[in-house]
Amino acid sequence: MSTLNNNANQLLEAADFNFARGRYDAAFDQYFEAFTQEFCEVAQKRLTNMTVEGLLSPEQLEKLFTYHNSLDSQRGGISSFNVGLMYENGVGKLKPDLGIAVRYYEKAVEEQIPDAYANLAQILVTGSGEPWGVKKDIARGIELLEKGVEAGSVECAYTLGCIYVDGKGVPANQRKAAYFLAVAYLAKHEHAHRLLILLQETSKLDFSAEVGAAKKQVDEWELLKLTNHGASGR
Repeated sequence: MSTLNNNANQLLEAADFNFARGRYDAAFDQYFEAFTQEFCEVAQKRLTNMTVEGLLSPEQLEKLFTYHNSLDSQRGGISSFNVGLMYENGVGKLKPDLGIAVRYYEKAVEEQIPDAYANLAQILVTGSGEPWGVKKDIARGIELLEKGVEAGSVECAYTLGCIYVDGKGVPANQRKAAYFLAVAYLAKHEHAHRLLILLQETSKLDFSAEVGAAKKQVDEWELLKLTNHGASGR
């Protein structure tokens, strides 16, 4: 991410201050200004988090949706993901529509937004989009999750681990499960460690090789972040 200008920094600091004290309306206004006027990516991510956590009013969601939707063809990526997220969850005045959500997630995947792989794959693997005309496709869902892991998605790693533990739709594979859960655990996923320990206790297998490979994957993520940071800062 490029260096923030003084106004963006001031808005971000003020918004963080208000957010920490539960002043969500003020925080929204400041994050929104930093995002729309200063093109601050950090503010955009903060707004996404507030959306996911249910901290925005219907009016704020509508305002954010309208802006994201207007940006979609110009800036793609995160804006497509956010619009997809809103349609998936039916926030504000929007009713859930997974058919539309999938279209936006597909756009976000084209821009290699890590979390978009996870959300799109979840819809395809579970078949939750079928009432909206999106066919269940486990094979493509698994492929998206694997690509998401390569792109740096912790959620994709955790979801794959769970899939290979349960063996629903794919053959159960304890070693693959251990690898993906270890990736998620090393990347600080809150539930992965407990599931990895449970798998170790029930399988009685030695997963040292899988944990070592997982560490290598997480190290590659860190290198990718540094590379992307350097490229965007030029």
